[in-house]
Amino acid sequence: MRNFRSVRIMLGVFAVALLPLQISARSEDVKGWNKARWGMTEREIEAAFRGRVEQRREPIIDKQEGIYVEGIYVRQEINDLTFANTKFTVSFVMDEKTDQLREVVLTPKGSHFRVLFELLEKKLVTKYGPVTFRDKEDIDMQKLGKDGYGQDQISRVWRFPSTLITLEYWVYGMGSGKVDEGVTLIYKENVKSRAKR
Repeated sequence: MRNFRSVRIMLGVFAVALLPLQISARSEDVKGWNKARWGMTEREIEAAFRGRVEQRREPIIDKQEGIYVEGIYVRQEINDLTFANTKFTVSFVMDEKTDQLREVVLTPKGSHFRVLFELLEKKLVTKYGPVTFRDKEDIDMQKLGKDGYGQDQISRVWRFPSTLITLEYWVYGMGSGKVDEGVTLIYKENVKSRAKR
């Protein structure tokens, strides 16, 4: 019994010793994605990623809704960025009024999206610390509706003074038993912090 008590005390001391590591991982600010920083211009993004950025001509299109997203645009992307053994397209989302970077969207190519979501969540927890917001653990197939149309998603959010990082796994019911699914990783400027700067 005495050994059990001393083990519990040692584990408690160990947990308290690790607490500053968790806090320091959370307290470091994230000011963009990779070499991109919020407020950069297209030229600055191109210089930061030297030859990896490709130009697009059309505005960003929300592929699920098929609409132009007002107030922002994408003309620059990196295709075939490899992360977590998966190829991604990286889109640099610019503010239409200021022509400055506001968001970076990573969209994976391939399949097995649920597994990828779990893998990315683990990698992001390792890099950024514990999730700030976790909405639920699984997709609610009832939300796809009796007719097979509908949508549901699972989200994880990491909140930092300058950046919100959102990882989403989404499923869209397209009727007749057809389902579209995907994963999106979004780094977005925390606009509330911009006002404080």
